[in-house]
Amino acid sequence: MNGKYTESVALTIDEAADRLQVPRQDLYNLIAAGEGPPLARLGLRTIIECEALLRWLEARGEAAQSRAYG
Repeated sequence: MNGKYTESVALTIDEAADRLQVPRQDLYNLIAAGEGPPLARLGLRTIIECEALLRWLEARGEAAQSRAYG
């Protein structure tokens, strides 16, 4: 694939679910509720940038930790 996004920096929603080891429907539900990782459009494809996925995971971990110790 040419351009800014390659397999190493962009995932489909299904690929992201596989990497997170969660059912893809769970990830789709989070996205639909506005609580999932940020999405980007690449032509007709919807992708998740790997860096955005990592930032989203870190933010969820920090939020969970603050709730546990807050």
